[in-house]
Amino acid sequence: MGDRPSRTSFHANVEALLRRPGIGHNQGPPLDMSGEAWVWRRAVAKAWKTPPREIALKRMERAEAMGLSYRDYTAVLMDRGRAVNTLVLSLPALVEARARGWGSNRDAALQLRAEVAAKVPTLKPLRLLVLADRYADERLVGARDETELGEEVRGLLPTHDPAIALVDSGLRRARGTADPRVSAVKDYFGRNWIVPSEAMMVGVGPDDLYVAEQTEVALFKLAWEYFSAVPVR
Repeated sequence: MGDRPSRTSFHANVEALLRRPGIGHNQGPPLDMSGEAWVWRRAVAKAWKTPPREIALKRMERAEAMGLSYRDYTAVLMDRGRAVNTLVLSLPALVEARARGWGSNRDAALQLRAEVAAKVPTLKPLRLLVLADRYADERLVGARDETELGEEVRGLLPTHDPAIALVDSGLRRARGTADPRVSAVKDYFGRNWIVPSEAMMVGVGPDDLYVAEQTEVALFKLAWEYFSAVPVR
């Protein structure tokens, strides 16, 4: 009982950190009946007023090209002032999970998820980056180097020419060392003159969400949500 952590042993800001809004939160007030919330609702209604037909149709066209709902695309446009034209995908969001095991299964050919194979041909992003982690995605990457992985992924995505970033987060052990996944995405943005506000990320869990937050992309979507047959609004 004596070594059980007490509330006083936690950092003073731990509760605020745990309650911090996630990526995509608009920092609005609580949805209660206060005057502040009433003013906020009026401002939201004004911001979401239907634009002229030509503008609405153009936004719908661009949203479909990026695989987003009209509301998601327009929300980024109003919040960041830029249109989304770059897609960052984690490798596990693209391909089928592989059962645990080694030997021949370790280097078996990658296979797109069924929902991904159905949706990717309809996407028309200007830029696409596939992010893989040799340490976290070892069962998928196997013994492939960046060139081999790139050739295989491009073969799975014949309608696109994605860039490939293969990193090894297992090498990051010393405290304070930059996360190589974050550095890889930032390097890609820098080389291609991409503003983070123009990019979105699709991932499979908290690790990918962390990368999205650290690279300050405009939007993060979980793979099951992004690749669903019916867009989640």
